Amino acid sequence: MKLTQEQIEEIRGRLDYVTSGPWDIGGMNDKVTSDSNELAIAYDIMNENDAAFIANARQDVPALLDRIEELQELAHEILSEYHFWKQAYIWARSESIGEDTNKLNDKAAKYKKLINGKDDANAES
Repeated sequence: MKLTQEQIEEIRGRLDYVTSGPWDIGGMNDKVTSDSNELAIAYDIMNENDAAFIANARQDVPALLDRIEELQELAHEILSEYHFWKQAYIWARSESIGEDTNKLNDKAAKYKKLINGKDDANAES
């Protein structure tokens, strides 16, 4: 499943409304509790692995969202460098500007759509 930037922002926004963490497995490994208030987040969990997944989600989801943001920033930096070197290449090969420029622009548009979480990176820009 591809995530759009809007979906990523919605996920991050939902974090503001959940019980603060960290969350832990409590009871007989059948409930997830919050360290901040010891309230049960989820209970009657039949599988210890499910409980561990739920408990770790409070820490894992923000970490994953932060990593996505870091990678997007890095991708934007790479695209900026790409555009700089594309210009240098065009100036160096001025006799074949048209064809080379179109190819580079098409690739840049596809990468930009991927970076920004657009649904169809193969669509024309």
